[in-house]
Amino acid sequence: MKLPIFKKPSVPHRYRFNTSLKCGGCILELEKVFEGNPKISRWEVSLNQKPLILEITSMYTAEQVQELVKKAGYTADLIEELPLDTPKRK
Repeated sequence: MKLPIFKKPSVPHRYRFNTSLKCGGCILELEKVFEGNPKISRWEVSLNQKPLILEITSMYTAEQVQELVKKAGYTADLIEELPLDTPKRK
């Protein structure tokens, strides 16, 4: 008798990456890869720091995010995995 295999449900991850993005045009290229992707719930590139920082919340692992950035023609080096925002209790 085989026992059923239970898979852990996927949970979102939140990461910050240093990127090789240089300008708004680079961000538009990244947007072409990210926008409309149902596994990405939020992403943002900070233009206030060099190198430009990507913060993303998605169902992807850090390595998978790096592959998506690579498809756009850029690199992303993981800085940290951030905790997900949790709702405040009353």
